[in-house]
Amino acid sequence: MYRKLRNISQAFILILALSYSFVGCKKRYEEGSLISFESPCKRIGQEWKLEYLFIDGIDSTSYMNAVSDSGYSFSAMNIPSKEGEYNPCGHNDLTIEVNYKSQGSSNIYGRKEISNSKKTIRINTGEIKQFQLRGIKPVGPFFTGEYLEFRIKRLTKTELWLDIEYKGKYCWVHFKS
Repeated sequence: MYRKLRNISQAFILILALSYSFVGCKKRYEEGSLISFESPCKRIGQEWKLEYLFIDGIDSTSYMNAVSDSGYSFSAMNIPSKEGEYNPCGHNDLTIEVNYKSQGSSNIYGRKEISNSKKTIRINTGEIKQFQLRGIKPVGPFFTGEYLEFRIKRLTKTELWLDIEYKGKYCWVHFKS
């Protein structure tokens, strides 16, 4: 009898502890999952390909992927992944990969800063002169040469969703790895 009562009380305590831990959980990202077993820093460090970009409800993806008059087009945004002691959240490098007339690619180096809360990321996609030399024109908040603070809406191993209010227009962008 004592043993059965002890097993029931242990099970009750276990259920209580688990339910409290799930009730106490809150989503870090508005569109994210409740629980993730990898840190945001580990998830953000990779090559992100543009899925789509909307500016004030207008699909502007084709403008990001369009080939400029000089033959360049956006390919990917690379945030280096963790290697050894490297931490993608602490390191500020960012690489924008651009294709040249489908014959190869070149890199434009920008900067990024991730907030301590891991809810925002400040991105500078590079100096505007680098884009002007390649004939790449600003598209919404991208390729402007400005440091802009994006809200991270979703961050998984395969998806990065960002949004920003830029020059009075609401912009949201989805990347896939």
